[in-house]
Amino acid sequence: MKKVLIIRFSSIGDIILTTPVLRCIKQQLGVEVHYLTKKSFSGLLQHNPHMDALHCIDKEIGVELIEKLKAEQFDFLVDLHGNWRSLRIKKALGVSYKTFAKLNLQKWLLIHLGIDLMPRQHVADRYINTIAHLGVSNDHKGLDYFMAPETTVDVDLNKPFIAWSIGGSFTPKKLAAAQVADVCNKMDVPVYLLGGPKEVDEAEAIIEACGQPNIKNFCGKLSLDQTALLIKNSKVLLSNDTGLMHIGAAFKKSIVSFWGCTKPSLGFAPYAAASDSVEILSKISKRPCSKHGKSCKHNNLGCIKFIDSKDIEKAVLKLL
Repeated sequence: MKKVLIIRFSSIGDIILTTPVLRCIKQQLGVEVHYLTKKSFSGLLQHNPHMDALHCIDKEIGVELIEKLKAEQFDFLVDLHGNWRSLRIKKALGVSYKTFAKLNLQKWLLIHLGIDLMPRQHVADRYINTIAHLGVSNDHKGLDYFMAPETTVDVDLNKPFIAWSIGGSFTPKKLAAAQVADVCNKMDVPVYLLGGPKEVDEAEAIIEACGQPNIKNFCGKLSLDQTALLIKNSKVLLSNDTGLMHIGAAFKKSIVSFWGCTKPSLGFAPYAAASDSVEILSKISKRPCSKHGKSCKHNNLGCIKFIDSKDIEKAVLKLL
């Protein structure tokens, strides 16, 4: 075997969680490693030294891409997404492959019936297990995130600060602005609010509620690499269940993560982060409300809103 194609189209966290697969295949098999993802997420892998080539799709898989992939003459395909797009690629290339088991039935049983048949295994470990038959084993070195070497940010990185990822793909996955502001008001070190353009107004509301100058809004103002640079140099990372949380884990940061409608039992807790990391779960329910955190069984705004800010404050102060 000389050439392998890995498929994972999205999103930030999921792609970061596949990085041990790239590294272990490259280092243990010594083959040429290619990766297929959405163009909008290509920056996550652009500087990864364990990858030889990156292929991208926009919204659809075109004939031109299919022909390009066929010309590569891959020996094996690792499908870590398992949807109709990756199925089309597998059929078109006609090479040997292995598909990641999403365990959707087990997730449904846990969420809707409280029947827990989920393996006590992180999804990153299960990604690696997908290729165990190739003789690839987990090197237990955690996740990878490689920034462009020229990445800089207009911040004094030598002074201690807290990085706080306030975003989330859905509202029920996010702490309320009041919860964040309440904790920020108790901090003696600067707090840098991180997120995308969608979080700009929320960050401004947090700052207005705080009324102190050491809370900075970086939402929508930084590239992903610049955001990662802040996370890497932070004293501690606070995060909802987001992709930035997994970037923090790649840097082995101390992470305080918040869980409401999604729970670590689904297999997406910070992977191989610092050993003093803390997971704070909403006490309303021990099991997830939904697979991706889109809906909540207990409150329209999400049961994460019932996490006590005092619990967050205690966890953070122990890590500073």
